[in-house]
Amino acid sequence: SALADEQVAAYRLLAQMGQLTVDHLNLPVQKYDPDAYYNHVKNAPAASDQGKALDRVLKALGQE
Repeated sequence: SALADEQVAAYRLLAQMGQLTVDHLNLPVQKYDPDAYYNHVKNAPAASDQGKALDRVLKALGQE
């Protein structure tokens, strides 16, 4: 519909202008903090089978 097209166009314009953000849209959600997330997961154990296999190889090579 024309209304849906207008709304999509408005959001595309906001995105192109860099204003499709939590702050600009005043959304009631927690902001993503890349530094905090990195610090939270940087020493997390490998959860995938591939990651576990890599950990075993590195441990066997003495390169934990």
